[in-house]
Amino acid sequence: MKLNNPKSKSFGLVIQGRIESDLRTYNQKYNSNDAIQSMQILKKAFNTDVSPIVAMARFENGNSIDPIKTYRKLDYKKKKSLTRKNEGGSSSGIV
Repeated sequence: MKLNNPKSKSFGLVIQGRIESDLRTYNQKYNSNDAIQSMQILKKAFNTDVSPIVAMARFENGNSIDPIKTYRKLDYKKKKSLTRKNEGGSSSGIV
């Protein structure tokens, strides 16, 4: 995803700098055999909530901030089920 807004670009650079800093710290801890600190850095990265960044990128690229909500609001599933042929088999979608 690309960010079009100049403020988002600078924010993206901040995030990128933070990631690079964390990666350097992780590599230092890993190479010095500090398993606990390495694990904590990875755990912190894994648990970081990036959903606001992803939502902003979606918005700036003209996409829905919440694609699931949009999918449900458009009633796509119901409309699509009316156009599909029912051949009387399983409706689970598993072949």
